[in-house]
Parts: sequence; C-alpha cells; structure tokens
Amino acid sequence: MAAEFDVEWEHVLYRAKQPPDLTEVFELLPKWRHLTHAEHVAPGIYLRLLAKSEQITGAGQNPDAVPLEDMQAVIRQRLGQPRCINRLAKCDRPL
Repeated sequence: MAAEFDVEWEHVLYRAKQPPDLTEVFELLPKWRHLTHAEHVAPGIYLRLLAKSEQITGAGQNPDAVPLEDMQAVIRQRLGQPRCINRLAKCDRPL
C-alpha cells in the first residue's frame, strides 16, 4: 500500500509543478487518508478491495451484488417510505 501511495504521490507532485497547481495534491490526500484509516480499522482491507475490484473487472459484474430493486426496498423499509417511486403509480401507502 505504501509503495502505491509513493508512486501516486511522485506523479502528483510532478504534475503539480507544471504549471504550479496543487489541485491534484488536494484530491489525492483525502483519498489516501480514507484508505489508511480503513486499513487501520480493518487490516488487509485495501488488498481485499483490490482483489474484489479485479474479480469484478474480470467477470464484468459483481457476483455478490444485490439487485437494485432489493436494495431500494431495504432503504425504503429503513426510511419508512412507500413502495412506489413514481408519484402517479399506486403505492403501498399514500404519499
């Protein structure tokens, strides 16, 4: 993980010099701050993330994915919202 950060950091610093612009530096730091925190909380998570990304890219889809409709139903249930999204459709509960 540190080696990947070093490569990205060197690239961003090089680009920041021509012309002088720190935008990419400011974008890189929060990304890696998030990743290092996640790694601290759950060691090995970064490598698992990379492996999962490679699995999804290779297969063209996520084999563990939940259908969108199922996820929306879970969200609606947690928020206590009606089943329909379209205001003209019949809902489980009126809007």
